[in-house]
Amino acid sequence: MFKGLFDNFRSGLLAVLVHLAFLATLLVSLDWTPKTTGSAQQPEVVQAFAVDERKVRQELQQLQAQDQRKRQAEEDRKRRLDEQAVKAREQREAEERRMDEARQKAEEEGARRQVESERLQRMKEEQERVAADRRAQEERLTHIAAEQKVAEERKRQAEEDQRRAEEQRRQADAERQRVEEQKRQAEEDRQRAAEEKRRLEDEHKRIAVERQRAEEEQKRRLEEEQRRLAEEKRKTEEARKHAEEEQRRVAEERRKAEEEQKRLAAEKKRAEEEQKRLAEEKRRAEDEQKRLAEERRRAEDEQKRIVEDRRKADEARKKAEEEQKRLAEEKKRADEARARAEAERRQADEARGRKLAEQAMKDAMAEEEAQLGRAREKLLGEAYKEYISQIQDKVQRQWLRPQGIPRGLKCRVRVKQIPGGEVVEVRVVQGSGNAAFDQSVERAVLKASPLPRPRDPSLFAQDIEFIFEPEG
Repeated sequence: MFKGLFDNFRSGLLAVLVHLAFLATLLVSLDWTPKTTGSAQQPEVVQAFAVDERKVRQELQQLQAQDQRKRQAEEDRKRRLDEQAVKAREQREAEERRMDEARQKAEEEGARRQVESERLQRMKEEQERVAADRRAQEERLTHIAAEQKVAEERKRQAEEDQRRAEEQRRQADAERQRVEEQKRQAEEDRQRAAEEKRRLEDEHKRIAVERQRAEEEQKRRLEEEQRRLAEEKRKTEEARKHAEEEQRRVAEERRKAEEEQKRLAAEKKRAEEEQKRLAEEKRRAEDEQKRLAEERRRAEDEQKRIVEDRRKADEARKKAEEEQKRLAEEKKRADEARARAEAERRQADEARGRKLAEQAMKDAMAEEEAQLGRAREKLLGEAYKEYISQIQDKVQRQWLRPQGIPRGLKCRVRVKQIPGGEVVEVRVVQGSGNAAFDQSVERAVLKASPLPRPRDPSLFAQDIEFIFEPEG
C-alpha cells in the first residue's frame, strides 16, 4: 500500500515538474519591456539568469537519494508487517492443529476405555469358568478319595498287588518313553514358536506399512466407532466397578486436557493481543504515511524553487521519463519476485504442515502401542498369578500333613513339567527346616500331576517355582 502511494506521489511530482517547466518557458519567452511610442526606440534589454548546473545536479541527486531511502524504509516496514501477519497466522493454525489433536486423543481414549471394559468383562467370565472347573475338580477328588478307600481294602491281595506293581513298572517304562517323545515334541514346538515369533515380527512390520495406508480410512472408522460406542455405553456402566483404576487415569488425562484447553485459551488471548498490537502498528504506519505526505509537500516546494530554467526543465523532463520507465520495470520485477516468494512460502507452509501431521500421527501410534503393551503385560502378569494360584490350590488338595508337623511352615518348590502339565521332576529349593514337611510337599506335587494349564498358552513354562504354605 505504501509503495503504491509513493508511486502515485512520484508520478504527480513529475507531472507538476513538467507543467512548471512549460510555465517557466512561457514566462521567459514573454516580452516584459515597455514599448515606446516615439520614433527613437530604446535598445531591447535581455535579462539573463545564471544557473549553476553542478548545484542543480547535486540537488537532484540528493532528492533521488532521499526518495530511495524513503522507499527502502517503507518496503522494510511493509516486510515487517507481512512477517508479523504470517507469524500470527502460523500461531493460529498451530492452535487449531493442537485442538484437533486433543479432540482426536479424547476420541481414541474413549475407544481404549471401551476395549478395556470388554477385556475386564471377559476376564470376569473366565474367572467364573475357572471357579466352576475348580468345583468340578473338587467333586472328582471326592470321588477319587472314595475309590482310594476301596483300593486300600483290596491291598490284602498281595499277588494282585505284585502283578499291579509289575504292570506299573511297565507303564513307567512306557511313560519314560512317552516323556522322551514329549520332550522331543516340546523342542519341536519351541522351534516352531521361534519361527512363529519371526513370522509375527514380519507381520508386525507389514501391519505398520498397512497402518500408514489406512490413515485415510481412519476418520471414517472413527465415526463408525463413535456410533458403536454410543450403543455400547450402557454395557460399560455394568463393568465400571471393575475399572476404578482406569477411571482415575482417565480423570488425570481429562485434567491434563482441561489444562491444555486453558493453555490454548491463553495462547488465543495472546494472539488477540498480538492482533491489537498489529492494529496499533498499522495506526503508527498511517501516521508515518501522513508524515511522509508532509515531507513530500515540502519536497514539492523545494522542487518549485529549483525548477527555474528552461534547459534544466527539459533535462528534468527527459530524466523523469527515463526514471518512470525504470521504476515501472523495477515494480514489475518486484511484483514477480513477491509472487515467487509468496508461492515458495505457501509450499513451505504446506510441507511443514504435512510434516507436523505425520509426526503427530507417529507419536499417537507409538503412544497407543506403548499403552497396549503395558495393558498386555498387566493382564499377562495377572493371568500368571492366577495360573500359579491354581497350581498351589491343587497341590494343597493333594497334601497330607505328616504327624507331629507344626503349623506355619512353608517352602519354595521348583517343578519341571512337560506340555500337558505332567510333572517329571520336583525339588525343594528353599526348605522349611523340617525334612518331613519338605518331603510331604514333594509327594503332593507328584500326586497333583498333571498340573493345571494356563488360560494363555504363552504363559506355560517347563520350569516353574512357587511357595507352598498350607492353610491351617
